[in-house]
Amino acid sequence: IVTQFPAPASFGSAPVLRIYYNSLIANGTSGVAWGVRMTASSDGASLLGQTYSVVGPTTFAGASSGVMDIVTLSLSTNDSMSSADWITLELFRDPTILGDATDGDLEFHGAAFEWTGVT
Repeated sequence: IVTQFPAPASFGSAPVLRIYYNSLIANGTSGVAWGVRMTASSDGASLLGQTYSVVGPTTFAGASSGVMDIVTLSLSTNDSMSSADWITLELFRDPTILGDATDGDLEFHGAAFEWTGVT
């Protein structure tokens, strides 16, 4: 899932992404590994050849059939994001993480970008 948005004028620090989802089948102790990549482009920045910064860590969460799960990912490596930057954010399942053993589909309900504001 890829989305783009301007960083809020009130952006200060400590960005996080809250992910809302559920699994369509019961998986016991299996879980889902989420990954996030992002770019932050300032005024005058070249967009040619821009690469994603991997942010995270990737978070592992339990997955039960039909039960809403909310995962919070810290975006500690956020490509030097500052207010008014143009943000491109990619959310994906990360099969490289041992323990991402949820079989079947997931329902993604949405995500919320949150931060500590400037006062």
